[in-house]
Order: sequence, then C-alpha cells, then structure tokens
Amino acid sequence: IQSQITPIKKPERKKIELKYADEDIITRDPQTGKDIHHYLGNVLLEHNEITLSCDSAYYSPDKNQVTAFSKIHIEQGDTLDLFGDYLFYDGKSERALVNGNVELIDKETHLYTDAIDYDVKNRIARYNTKGRITNAGNTLTSIIGIYFVPENFFHFKDSVKIVNPDYVMTADTM
Repeated sequence: IQSQITPIKKPERKKIELKYADEDIITRDPQTGKDIHHYLGNVLLEHNEITLSCDSAYYSPDKNQVTAFSKIHIEQGDTLDLFGDYLFYDGKSERALVNGNVELIDKETHLYTDAIDYDVKNRIARYNTKGRITNAGNTLTSIIGIYFVPENFFHFKDSVKIVNPDYVMTADTM
C-alpha cells in the first residue's frame, strides 16, 4: 500500500498595494537605506482581503507595514468596518492596531473603544481600554473584551455591565 501526501499550500501574503493617493512622496530611510512612501490625500490601500482608506500614510515596502493617520477605515468583506484616528498595520502578521475614536461595526453590532488590536487573518478584535457595545437595544460596557467576528461571539472581563430597557446586569466575566 502506497500513500501520497500532498502538502498544503499556504496562501501567499502579498505586499500591501496602493490603489490610489493624491500624492506619493518617496524618501530614503537614513538608518536602513530603504524607500519609505508618504501617501497624501484620499489614500486607498489593499492587502489580502481588506481595503484601507485614510488621509495620509507611511508605507515601508521592505517591512510591508503601514502607519496611517486620520479618517482610518478598514473594510473586510461586506460586513466588517473598522474606523479610527491612527493605525499601524503589519502586512506580515496581518495585525491592525487602531487608536482614537475606534468604532467597529459588524452586522448589527457596534463596538466603541479607544484602542483595538485586530487580527485581520483570524478576524479577532481585542480591547483593554474600556469598550461599549450596542446591539438590539442592549448596551454592554467592560474594561476588556475579545470579539470573535466569524462566530459573532464576545468574551468580556472586568466591570461588565449590560443595560437593557427591562433590566441591568453586572458581572466580572461574561
């Protein structure tokens, strides 16, 4: 009996791609000697299954990383939108760190917080700076939260409180 093992091919992580910017100013990093792109105005970038728009961004092609400023908007699929004031995105790990007036919208759920760590590949959002979630008449607040997007499943810790028109519930973990 002979068996054949077919290796599973991992999808290639492509480079972050510029779709549009009003300006692209290229400078050389004095420490590494590598190019850095400074995109200005109406910036639109794509990477794997997300699009990213913002007012301005720095992109390091050799590191496949973006630092973006003002009116950050990440779209993933047709249901998830993530907004904020500042973003650091690493294309190798597919992690987005978004700060300032963060809002994550997924179907009927809205999450508001000051900072979020979003694992784009596994679609897991984490916050530890206090968050507020609104969904179908309920408002939930907690200090720490993890949102598993595909499963639409939340895990909350520390000072958890749900306010509903009919009741108020508090817990340490939910």
